[in-house]
Amino acid sequence: MLGAEEGESTGAFLKRVREERGVTVENAADDLNLKKEYIEAIDSDTILNHLPAAYARGFLRNYAEYLELDYHEIVERFKSRHVPETPRVYYKEMVPIVQADHRGHARSGILSYITLAILVVALVAAVYFAQKYISGSRGSSGIADKEERTPAKGPSGKAGDGPGAREEIEYKYHLEVKCVKNATIKWWRDGAFAGETAYAAGEEDKFRANGSLRLEINTASNVQVYRVAGGKKQELDDKKLLEARTVQVILDDEHPDTPDIRILVPPPDD
Repeated sequence: MLGAEEGESTGAFLKRVREERGVTVENAADDLNLKKEYIEAIDSDTILNHLPAAYARGFLRNYAEYLELDYHEIVERFKSRHVPETPRVYYKEMVPIVQADHRGHARSGILSYITLAILVVALVAAVYFAQKYISGSRGSSGIADKEERTPAKGPSGKAGDGPGAREEIEYKYHLEVKCVKNATIKWWRDGAFAGETAYAAGEEDKFRANGSLRLEINTASNVQVYRVAGGKKQELDDKKLLEARTVQVILDDEHPDTPDIRILVPPPDD
């Protein structure tokens, strides 16, 4: 790795570069809008203890770009040294029972069929839960701007005229997206990573939070972004969304009304 000392780990190299440039952990965390513990975990090569490998590589890439390093080389080195290969499962071809009158052969055949049945059930369950997880990670699926609780009954016995009637939970920040073409969006709610979803053309989604809301949009020109406030929906008109390849859109206490739009990956050179 360019500039790395012999035997120096990926995290140790990134930490040394950061300190040589006078950047503190707090500076890096604020600039990248990440938790301080994630920066420290990258520096100590323990990020996989906090995040899945796919998300860890994304954080590592942003960190490397922030330090103006070749993120391709950093990510590849990290994968080769720290990300274990996916274990492979091999299945032995099953041989039909010919001599069913021999107890040993018959018992072996029955156990083989039972094993196959268990593997099929496990595979079906894995597919089901994977689809459930993917559908659950989309934006703010099922979360309304205002979540109404069951109205209390008043003296008349009718719902809606008692104490606490129509109590609502309101979200401070609300963004909506509409994908003109395929795009991928990562999002953070109140400083914590909330999910990543690949969208097809024509798909829409909503994102809401109270403390802070951040979207990272890959292929930003394929996505229309809207700010929703006070019951009004307004499309963000910023050339960064049309020109940049990857952008971040941030709503927080520092940018409560007009989202802060940051370019992460500029447009390709013509």
